[in-house]
Amino acid sequence: MGARSSTASYPQASGSIESAHPTKNFFYSEEYQIKFGNSSMLDGKFFKVLHWDGKDHVDASCQLCLPKQKIIKGSVEITTNFIKHLKRLHPSEHKEYIKYKTEKQKNKHTSEISHTTASKKMRQVTLTVKQNLIEELSIL
Repeated sequence: MGARSSTASYPQASGSIESAHPTKNFFYSEEYQIKFGNSSMLDGKFFKVLHWDGKDHVDASCQLCLPKQKIIKGSVEITTNFIKHLKRLHPSEHKEYIKYKTEKQKNKHTSEISHTTASKKMRQVTLTVKQNLIEELSIL
């Protein structure tokens, strides 16, 4: 089964989105960033989401096909249709996507490590303060 695409009439990806959860400037909203911001495929660099059913189904516009609007239908979690589109119509950009995805994953991993390290340091400081307080109280 090949990638499904459509030339349906969607608003240009200019900050509005047709959604089960419509909001003003959805592309810049916290909800959009939470759902699609971590996705290398749907974060707006290669594909911009035009319609999201609020669950898993999305219709996204290929940013590399612009000004022609090429709509790819797919899933938030399973991006095969989007990858197939890149491989078939934009092979050099597909290689760029692989690098972009790898870099984004490294950055996310690094961010998670620094957050974990900061949390551990905070716990250590808290424990040290508690130990010092206990020692002071036991001296009294």
